[in-house]
Amino acid sequence: MAGYHTGAGNPQRSLELMWTPPNETSKPGPKPKLTLTAIVNAAIDIADTEGLAALSMRSVADKLGAGTMSLYRYVPGKGELLDLMVETLNAIDDEAEATYRNSHWRQAAEHMADKAWETYRAHPWMLEINQARPVFGPKMLRGFEATLASYANLNITDKEKIAILLTIDNFINGCARTAMAAAQQHPDDLQASDEEYWQAQMPYLERAMETGEYPHMKALDEDVWDDNAPGHPHPLHFGLSALLDGLEARIAELEKANRATDRHT
Repeated sequence: MAGYHTGAGNPQRSLELMWTPPNETSKPGPKPKLTLTAIVNAAIDIADTEGLAALSMRSVADKLGAGTMSLYRYVPGKGELLDLMVETLNAIDDEAEATYRNSHWRQAAEHMADKAWETYRAHPWMLEINQARPVFGPKMLRGFEATLASYANLNITDKEKIAILLTIDNFINGCARTAMAAAQQHPDDLQASDEEYWQAQMPYLERAMETGEYPHMKALDEDVWDDNAPGHPHPLHFGLSALLDGLEARIAELEKANRATDRHT
């Protein structure tokens, strides 16, 4: 289970800050040294560069050149700050919203997958956060509403829509988790480099292949594990396409069944 959770602080205070944020527009007089937006952005930058373990109210204050206690005038604590960070990164722009609302559900799902993949690549710590208890701010709700709009013309139940959304989301999350875990390995944290790691295994693997007990493994292309090799399928797009093919067929079955039910009611 993830060690970090949305809603771990005071959800009421998180929601107040999301739905009624402080007015940060310019006013007469000296500009405030801190703003809620600057605090959240600094926290995201720390998580991006140093990981969630390095995130604290003190580390954010240090980054902003402010006293730790001054941050508490803007955000109650780390739990609420984490909610605001997740809310910020769940924002969608007008182009994405239009894509979701005006596209076939499949194109909307592909766009959503690409956006999520980019978000995880830029902010891999997002994968460490358990969002089983989401805090629904306006940015998150806007994205959820736009995504649901792409299913508006389908004759399927609300529960079926949510099941499809969760299936796609779980697949994207799993692909991203595997890819980011490999990318985040730091040689300094390991006893052997990647080259040393594989060199240690090669004599054993070569002897195993020569026994004849693993003919299918021995026949694999040498670059089969190289994601950068020509012709290597994208780790997300290959599986997503197959998943959406299956969901498209399943939706057709559901619509047919639901139409038959409608005729008999």
